[in-house]
Amino acid sequence: MNEAAFDISEINIRFETGRPDGIIAWASMVLNRCLFIGDIAVRKDGTGRVAITFPARKKDERCMYFYHKPINGACHEEIQQAIEQSLTLR
Repeated sequence: MNEAAFDISEINIRFETGRPDGIIAWASMVLNRCLFIGDIAVRKDGTGRVAITFPARKKDERCMYFYHKPINGACHEEIQQAIEQSLTLR
């Protein structure tokens, strides 16, 4: 069984322009038709590679508390691929 098998729907992309931190958009989505996940930052580096980061509160320089995030790399990759596909459709 694939550990990252879940339903991703209602992907919404809100584009940003001119940000110095590399953020090109904000994404939101619904997982398994029951959980809304929002405020996912979509970044592009100098080589054009897309990366996503999830919202977190920084306690200090070493400690971050994530509001929500994938529990493993396979889930992260599946979410990133869905967002990247949405970016190319716009």
